[in-house]
Amino acid sequence: MGTEKCKHFLLSQTERTEYMLKLSRVVKETGEHVLHIDRAKIFDTVEVARHQFSTVDAEASSKLRAALDRELGIFPGTVLEESDTPRARLEPNQLKYPLLLCDALEGSTNAKRGLAAYLRRPILAGTLAMILESEELCMVAASAFYDFASRKVLASFRTETGCFVAFIDERIVTQECIVETKGDSHTYAIIPGYSHANVEARAAVESALLEVGIESAGGSRSSAQDLVNLLCNQADAYVDLRALFPGSTESRDEVLHTWDVGGLLPVLDSVGFRITDVTGQSWQKLHIWDRLAIVVSRPALQSRILDALHSLPFVASLFPSENQNTINYPRPALG
Repeated sequence: MGTEKCKHFLLSQTERTEYMLKLSRVVKETGEHVLHIDRAKIFDTVEVARHQFSTVDAEASSKLRAALDRELGIFPGTVLEESDTPRARLEPNQLKYPLLLCDALEGSTNAKRGLAAYLRRPILAGTLAMILESEELCMVAASAFYDFASRKVLASFRTETGCFVAFIDERIVTQECIVETKGDSHTYAIIPGYSHANVEARAAVESALLEVGIESAGGSRSSAQDLVNLLCNQADAYVDLRALFPGSTESRDEVLHTWDVGGLLPVLDSVGFRITDVTGQSWQKLHIWDRLAIVVSRPALQSRILDALHSLPFVASLFPSENQNTINYPRPALG
């Protein structure tokens, strides 16, 4: 379902702004509720495709749905939670845009472990919600992410195709506030390998970047939190190539998806971070069901990172060889 099929569902500027404010209230209410769950009531309930669901997931989902019903009322499109995505991918034509895509508990392992702990520290997890007007990510209309650790809402709305404005707790945040902040002479990239068995491929990415002076900073078990760490100046880049690793499967936790980080990409984009796939294509040209392999970095680092990654076999295969640039025409019949 492309953009051209969804034109009659496009929202006005006023509607996109209002939805951002409503989603901000929804994710904050959901997140604050989760942070007060009794640790004695936290345990895993079922495992599906190597993903463990817990009582925290169920409680977060219930609260999210209630908050959405109250804030949004009758939504004109489809409402889809992360747990609904396997079914929706099989029947994409059944979806109605605008699409409200939510993850009540992004970083569920961090959340349930942190909430169950006797000694509690800030929990690296959050609640995410976003509205898309078509399958193309450039058509994100509004988004909101409640960060459990800082207890702040990071939100955005689209002003026109491909252009976004970012907010932190309903206050506009600009490029000069964030993208060039550093305070350290070293350069770090987060290179996640969560839930993927191919540790050699992750090590190859780390080695390739180390060759160009970029050190590995590890990760947090939550890709959304890793991106928040860029905003918080804890790292300079995020390089997630799990979808390209040899041995990738359809396991839901093994690779990156839109519902993991989609609501934060417009925020990072609006404050100046460069976000592309390994070929340099903008994230905005990707689609909601794509298995994401992305590079997010400070502007000055982007070309250095992409050039370093091209040496990796599972990346080099995406580029045409020199021989493929020549078109062989049949020899003309003479005489």
